[in-house]
Amino acid sequence: MVATEICKEAKMGATSVIGARKTFKGARAIAMVALAALLISGCTPEPAATNSAAPSESAPASTAEGEFATDIAELGIDDLPESVREYYGHYETFSKLYPDPYKGWTPPAAPWKFCLNDSYLGNDWRQGNLAELERQVNLYVEAGLATGPLVTTSSDNEITMQISQFNNLVDEGCNIIISIPGSPTAMCQSFQNAFDKGVLVVTDESPSYCPHSLNVSWNGYWAEYVGGKAVIESLGGKGNIVNIAGIPGVPLAVAEQFAIEDLMKEFPDVKHLGTVAGDWTPATTKTEMTKFLATHPQQIDGIIEAGGEAVAAEEALLSAGRPLAVINSIDGPASFLAFWKEHPEIHAVALNQSPASAAYETFLVIARKLAGQDLNVNTIFYPVPTVTDENFNDYWRDTFTTESTGIPTPPEGYAVEDSYFDAFFSGGSPVQLMPVPPVPAK
Repeated sequence: MVATEICKEAKMGATSVIGARKTFKGARAIAMVALAALLISGCTPEPAATNSAAPSESAPASTAEGEFATDIAELGIDDLPESVREYYGHYETFSKLYPDPYKGWTPPAAPWKFCLNDSYLGNDWRQGNLAELERQVNLYVEAGLATGPLVTTSSDNEITMQISQFNNLVDEGCNIIISIPGSPTAMCQSFQNAFDKGVLVVTDESPSYCPHSLNVSWNGYWAEYVGGKAVIESLGGKGNIVNIAGIPGVPLAVAEQFAIEDLMKEFPDVKHLGTVAGDWTPATTKTEMTKFLATHPQQIDGIIEAGGEAVAAEEALLSAGRPLAVINSIDGPASFLAFWKEHPEIHAVALNQSPASAAYETFLVIARKLAGQDLNVNTIFYPVPTVTDENFNDYWRDTFTTESTGIPTPPEGYAVEDSYFDAFFSGGSPVQLMPVPPVPAK
């Protein structure tokens, strides 16, 4: 995310959560949390009548495309295979569970036209994701299973433009559209229109609340909980903790904050000194952490970060002449690995949210759907790898510095074994061409 988009994204996220509150199960006043975070961020919420809302059983939601209503019943955690439920904690904060809309779907005959509808291509993560999707599609082109290279659009975070671009892709004959939506709700009508025309719609990294798309991603609550617990356990279950939050009001940030709340309940001997609004942005994190330190003279034993904030938070401690704290990294960028190598005593755990492996997992789901296989739920969350002292060298490159950008690709190329997805799928035929993992060069 870029700083200039913070209020836009916060408004969008808070409004989406507020509009969806009636259909969430056990959401614990999510709407109030999102609205409060939005006000704290200095952004002004839009009037409810002018914003998108998630589909609700009690009232249809308004989107940029017009009225969208559905009588499709939501699923719950008990509808998931037991083997994957641990990765769905508080999923309702930024996604929904519906039946597979493409159950019984007969894919069109190959070759297929693959298209990407992205909300933003202005950062390294999105570019890395794009590059891997292009590579997978090119492999299909070489095998005669795709009509040509990946067709790509980007709306620069303008949701109305993204909807228009998506609709154009449908009209241009795309058989598969991979979308990274700029809103979890605003594209629901467009997704339904594409579905009605037989187009396979799959979101990559950014789940939607829409019943007519498939979602493939990791769960922000799970990632924050795993990282935070590692920090606390490294401290022996006690000490002073600070957490660095994402953009206030955005559903993912709300999910991450729920993880912090649950950890504080689980470890009563930990003192939570406060939350720093880092906005998933290093420069913002360093500024806000510096302000926090000026008013909190207590020793900080541990920091729980929410993504892209770890190095900046530690640098703020160094600049203030304070000792470094034990910290996690929720995304595992090269810059953090370099800082960890310089200061091994601060590391708790790093999760690896590689853009290449995210693209691979998304494409794997697409390949299985193109083989006519059915899902038991439309939203697939998968765990991402952990980087520990034991496997650090598998991720390390001598070119990494604390100024490096990007997230290294796991040594196997994928986030999780392909067999993880077996619990979600049934029926159909074998995949014609299995995706090839993006194994990094040594």
